[in-house]
Amino acid sequence: INPELIITTTGYQRDFAIELSEKYNVYALPLPPTVSAIISFAAELGIVCGYPEKATEIQKYLVKSLSSYKTSPSDKKVYIEIDLGGPVSFGKYSYIIDACRILGIKTVFEEVNSEWLMPTTEQLLAKNPDVIIYEPKMFSKRNRTLDEVKQYFIQRGLGELSAIKNNKIIITPTSYDFLAHHGPSFITTAMKWLSEVL
Repeated sequence: INPELIITTTGYQRDFAIELSEKYNVYALPLPPTVSAIISFAAELGIVCGYPEKATEIQKYLVKSLSSYKTSPSDKKVYIEIDLGGPVSFGKYSYIIDACRILGIKTVFEEVNSEWLMPTTEQLLAKNPDVIIYEPKMFSKRNRTLDEVKQYFIQRGLGELSAIKNNKIIITPTSYDFLAHHGPSFITTAMKWLSEVL
């Protein structure tokens, strides 16, 4: 297809971007630590691609969307887990945790100095979340129902968690990456969903 420009991210795609850059024009965006960084990507890509006016429209739309969501601070402790080939959660340097802070959602690892982490059983038992938000591995047929996810956590030795005992498990609504996707739809779709389900 001989593209004029290839846009990648850093992190997982870093080595791929370096390899591609030997033959193509590659522009790599860093993984966003905040929701604001997702919005700024629109401006950056607009300039790189030659559409700054369109980028400004997109930024305004994202800001307007963001300001329309309900924010209701709660004492409930929320644990977010995404299956990325194993259980992964998020610390203070993640756009996912930043989104939760904006919406008034208290997450159990929001003070951890990392973007992501693989929590141990002991850490989760100590945190004892009231609610679990679970995102199954993209395209996987496993862990798509409440019963399957509950059994998955019980098999990991987490049956004593308040969220498990009280069936306070929320499964993301698509078979695609939902929270793990950091494009504009994270703001327009995922954050809207979070504000509604919590």
